[in-house]
Amino acid sequence: MIRTGSTFAADMYFFPAITGNVLTNAGLRGLIGGPVSDAALPSHDDAESALAELDQLLSQNNKNDLVQYAIATHSVYLCSQETLQRASELAERRNGRLHIHVSETRNEVADCKEANGLYPVEYLDSIDFFQPGTIFAHASWVKKNEIRMMAEHNVTAVHCPSSNMKLACGGTLSFPPYRDAGVDVRIGTDGAASSGNGLNLLHEARLASLVQRHDHWDATLLPAQEIFQIATKGSQDWVAWNLDDIRMRPLGRSNNRHLANLIYNGGECLDVWVNGQALRKDGVTLTLDEKKIIDELDNAVHSYYEGVE
Repeated sequence: MIRTGSTFAADMYFFPAITGNVLTNAGLRGLIGGPVSDAALPSHDDAESALAELDQLLSQNNKNDLVQYAIATHSVYLCSQETLQRASELAERRNGRLHIHVSETRNEVADCKEANGLYPVEYLDSIDFFQPGTIFAHASWVKKNEIRMMAEHNVTAVHCPSSNMKLACGGTLSFPPYRDAGVDVRIGTDGAASSGNGLNLLHEARLASLVQRHDHWDATLLPAQEIFQIATKGSQDWVAWNLDDIRMRPLGRSNNRHLANLIYNGGECLDVWVNGQALRKDGVTLTLDEKKIIDELDNAVHSYYEGVE
């Protein structure tokens, strides 16, 4: 993230306390959602134990901290109605946020409709799931009335195009109706394993722009300035890029092609400052030992796949 100029992650993965400590030590911002599922996960045997840990983590939230904790109910197909409602009640009691995968695939949508007589967003609305600041990952296979529901509940929808393509979901979030309804849309990777792009938000922004133009037959959708605003919305941080990088040329007749070059070509991130602290300077990451991390990753992958490849 630091190397590619990202300073915030809304995470949903196992062992949230460990993830929170890693981001804190790196100097990054984060909303760390501990996963909740009725099925056993590596971090918890069941939803009850997951919610118990999250109750404790949310009690430590301090608005002045860069890292906050949230409740990440995985999805409508891995969480029962009781689990979803308990999570919502915990979020209300602790003034925390909810994060959930919604309408990522057609099968998910069809199964929810068959089981509940409602589509996923309709179903979540019917059980009073929503809390302030709820995050929907994907939200691809939705109806317009569901988009209006998201607007009414001030949901943030996260567009994850590379993940949708890599996992062959058959569709991505359709930006124009979200924009027209006034839904807050952001860009996400869905994690390094799902995206195929690692955690490079510039790559994700480029794909978001291109796939919306492709899907809607409209070459004017999400120009560089707009997709950059979406990718950096609310940012309080400072990132510097190398303007001498060949990817940042040409500069344009009016010296106005910087964002277009950055989004569509990529670039070299030189400096990253978060909350007054330098995380990267002159192309060198200061808060993490990159070589040590890369070596540890290579060793972990080697042992994990031993006997497989």
